[in-house]
Amino acid sequence: MQKFRNNEDPYSATASEFYQEDIYNPKEGDPRYDEMKAKRGMGKQGQLMCIYGASGKQFKATAAAGTYGPRVDMTIETADLFVNTFRQNTPWICTRNTGYWAQCERLLARLGGGEPMEFGPMHVENGRIFIQDAPMLYTTIEYHTPQPDEENPKTGWRVKKRDGWRFIWGSKLTQNICEGVSRMIVSQAMIRIKKKYGIRTLNWPYDELLLLIPKDGREEKMLQLCIAEMVLEPSWLPGIPLAAEGALGERYEK
Repeated sequence: MQKFRNNEDPYSATASEFYQEDIYNPKEGDPRYDEMKAKRGMGKQGQLMCIYGASGKQFKATAAAGTYGPRVDMTIETADLFVNTFRQNTPWICTRNTGYWAQCERLLARLGGGEPMEFGPMHVENGRIFIQDAPMLYTTIEYHTPQPDEENPKTGWRVKKRDGWRFIWGSKLTQNICEGVSRMIVSQAMIRIKKKYGIRTLNWPYDELLLLIPKDGREEKMLQLCIAEMVLEPSWLPGIPLAAEGALGERYEK
């Protein structure tokens, strides 16, 4: 978070720690462009997967798919090393008993029937996590102890979905919370943009907004005003570093 607050590239920093060299986001024409793109992509994958408890097996498969950059084929040993390096360098997330995963593991028990509590900017009560009064529902949560005749016995907290029961654990709840907070920040920005400027949202794919900005000669100025709303610090989450970028176009491009 401190690197992000200082406008440093967190993905390059993660990759640099793993590869033990200075990894950067290259520009076109850089003689090491392909190499740096691939290595920085691994840093991005490390940030966005390992923070939610990815295993080495999952890390290896995602790298081979090229989800976060150019495809990278690696051994399971290298993938395990990347995951372990991330966990060693982020004790506030991963440390047993005290890290955020461990705190969320205990929160599951509170969702399963404990007393109401405050958890950061959230309120937890009756199987729900409230973010600015908007609930994340865990009302079906239960601690499952398998029976002797179960085909795939597994012990732990689980919630019932439309397609059946799904187990949940500390790092998974961490992901849910991060996504819930992100949705709230973006939705509040969307409402402000509509109220202040009359700009309508065409689509809202998770952590971005697709806005209908009129062609009236003020497109670039309006884009910058909308970006400013996206990075406005929420009163309920003071100190959080936010950043956003945007572009004008007649059709959506990722």
